[in-house]
Amino acid sequence: MPSWFQTSSSVKTLSTESYLILALWAILGFLVFRYLLQHDTEHHLGRSTIAWIVLLGLIIFTSSVWLRQTTSQTINHSLEALEPHFAETSDFSIVESLLASTERALSTAVFVQAGLIVAALGILFRIYSIIQKREKQAEVEKALAEESSRAKTSFLSNMSHEIRTPMNAIIGLDNIALRDPDLPSRTRTQLEKIGTSARHLLGLINDILDMSRIESGRMVLTDEEFSFREFIEQINIIINGQCVDKGLHYECNLEGQISDYYYGDDMKLKQVLINILGNSVKFTNPPGDVTLNIKQINRDGDYCTLRFTMKDTGIGMDKEFIPKLFDAFSQEDATATNQYGGSGLGMAITRNFVEMMNGDIQVESEKGVGSTFTVTVKLRASDRRYQLSEEITLPKNLMTLIVDDDEISAEHSQFVFDAIGIHAEYVSSPYQAIQLIKNAHEAGHPYQLVVTDYKMPELNGLELTRRIREFDEGETAILLLTGYNWDIIEDEAKTEGVDGILAKPLFSDNTIKAIHSILEQKKGNVVTPVSSTAASVSSIAGRRILVAEDVDENAEILIDLLDLEDILCERAENGECLPDPADQ
Repeated sequence: MPSWFQTSSSVKTLSTESYLILALWAILGFLVFRYLLQHDTEHHLGRSTIAWIVLLGLIIFTSSVWLRQTTSQTINHSLEALEPHFAETSDFSIVESLLASTERALSTAVFVQAGLIVAALGILFRIYSIIQKREKQAEVEKALAEESSRAKTSFLSNMSHEIRTPMNAIIGLDNIALRDPDLPSRTRTQLEKIGTSARHLLGLINDILDMSRIESGRMVLTDEEFSFREFIEQINIIINGQCVDKGLHYECNLEGQISDYYYGDDMKLKQVLINILGNSVKFTNPPGDVTLNIKQINRDGDYCTLRFTMKDTGIGMDKEFIPKLFDAFSQEDATATNQYGGSGLGMAITRNFVEMMNGDIQVESEKGVGSTFTVTVKLRASDRRYQLSEEITLPKNLMTLIVDDDEISAEHSQFVFDAIGIHAEYVSSPYQAIQLIKNAHEAGHPYQLVVTDYKMPELNGLELTRRIREFDEGETAILLLTGYNWDIIEDEAKTEGVDGILAKPLFSDNTIKAIHSILEQKKGNVVTPVSSTAASVSSIAGRRILVAEDVDENAEILIDLLDLEDILCERAENGECLPDPADQ
């Protein structure tokens, strides 16, 4: 064969028929994907055209290689037929016939390739049209959904206002009626049940409204500085009150060093913790325990990571139900709704709030044993610290001893005392504390302040105080640490010689005030509180107040409540009826 007739191909790995079969399979894939797309009512195939472009590229590549190899194969066959003819004769009629045959074969291959590509492009265009139509339809559906969501939110807001108005009347009149000291016992019980039911209904309304805001994307977080002590105190007052009413033991512990102030949305974080702790109280039978442990586990630049661990000894949950716990309207046991109440929205709202704070919530539970919820959130750090008032000064080098069998609680107490400039020693045994205090007293360098926990296994705080008073002649100031329900031991504590009672957990400001107060009392000075509720109420007694309220029931309730505090009221039905200050 002449060298100038030689042909070559860079692709020799597959036969010509194999590439044709690949091209046909690609076309078949196009058709199958087109069929699936037309019947894809739930849009599982998405909006991407990558799959179709890949198939089109495969068709073009395989058909091009097939055309090239067909050309090479046809030319080789023609040359093999011409080679013996050139050796015997110079008649070119056969050459012309073979070249015509080759031209027809090449034309057929070109038409086949063009047909494949045109068909693929047509299918791709059709697919693109379907996807474009779907995208427009999705945009229309999204707009309709947003409009529907806005309408639902507006409806719920209006309905919430309309429901709250009579609810305000029910709760207000119920509170006024309960103020009557001559109420029969049966009537008082019925009124209390009315108030409880009304507040429960108000809670359901709030949950529905919160969930509606979350679903519509209108729920936003604030970023304001707040006092962490006041934040924890508000939670403890609510949860401890619920535990006392139900006969449960509640305890709140702080681990390590906690800042006095943080930046964040304290209202929503408070709602998260109260939702979880409220469920712990609800699903724990007496006698049971509910605990809240708080620890700052990390600080990275301007942000602090806080971990809130809430544990109870309640009825617990099956592990299979835990993944469904945060779904709206979920209840593990349908009968639990009637027994314990609830809308089933609280935990769904809780999870959404935690996620909005870039936090995490974990649950561990065992049926019949109890549950543990761990909430981790990030709050922006604040450099603000509690500042001592000019009226409050603490002695320098105040010899202080902390007595607490709980190592974590004692460690936190030492952190607080270090923060306010007091170096405090720590012992875990009350008997060891008695020996240290006695030795210091005999050496002429007595402890000036002893801070003792109330509940300890060997000796409780009152028994420890009694032992100390047997030899110290009352010169040591003793501060008793206990939970929020300390009013039942207050009289006994004073009798035993306790100088002051401080509720756990400790914070810088309330610790400083408590220490200053008992040290001043030891000196015989009377410490007057800076402000009190009684003083605040008495300062407005006899005042005249103008009430602007268009709803008669609300105005009547407000005037009656203010009248109970000896406040004179006048009413204006709306802003236009308000008197001009210049005429007064």
